[in-house]
Amino acid sequence: MINYSVAQFHNPSTGTYQYRAFPQYTDLMDLGEFAEHMTSHGCVYGKGDVLAICTMIVSCIRELLLEGYRIQFGDLGTFYASLKSTATDSYADFTSSNITSVRAKLMLSDEFDDMIDDASFRHVMTKSEAAIAEALADASLTQATVAAAAGIDVSSLTSTKATLDTSGVVSSGSSSSATGTLVVTITPSSGSYYVDDDADTTYGSDEEVTLTVGEHTITFVDNVSAYSAPDSQTVTIAEGETTTLSAAYTSSGF
Repeated sequence: MINYSVAQFHNPSTGTYQYRAFPQYTDLMDLGEFAEHMTSHGCVYGKGDVLAICTMIVSCIRELLLEGYRIQFGDLGTFYASLKSTATDSYADFTSSNITSVRAKLMLSDEFDDMIDDASFRHVMTKSEAAIAEALADASLTQATVAAAAGIDVSSLTSTKATLDTSGVVSSGSSSSATGTLVVTITPSSGSYYVDDDADTTYGSDEEVTLTVGEHTITFVDNVSAYSAPDSQTVTIAEGETTTLSAAYTSSGF
């Protein structure tokens, strides 16, 4: 069962705001928990054996990637190394010292290409909606205010202590936080990014994203086949202004 929430995004091609689904993950399973899960499927090996094998696999994959191999790992996919380097003006000027990063990549097999036929879904609140629901309960708001809170049902609440503004921020008669706009142009345009720690909400190239005034960290998602994501960047948003940023994924040479 995959939990998902529905969030608004700006579609630059139509100039309108639309809604799409974002996954809300149940939890982060560590390697020990994964090994224990494997043993629950009738595995002849114990948890300690599975954990030891998985740990050795990680070490061996890293070792072989650094020796220049690609590793076709059955139905999981193919591991390979990608390079990031600084450009030079001539072929002769380029040396290995221009290579600045070596990253492991995984190109998933067709087994993971699209799992929609085997998936089931459950609609849940976003993190912000959950926070609003908690705030509403604490504030004991009226049903009219609840209606503005993305359909959160707290109909048992009766008094009026606060209002909910259109950005989904609970306030007590004060104006909403100052905002500005961020537009990131990404090459290739299939790349995406998220802001600060909200990895569940991603944005595409040239989307107009409304952010609160101040510094924000832009992290690019490593989701473009045969390309490496750019490094994270910090932007400063000014009130009522549009901040632009350009970022390019680099070819991994796969």
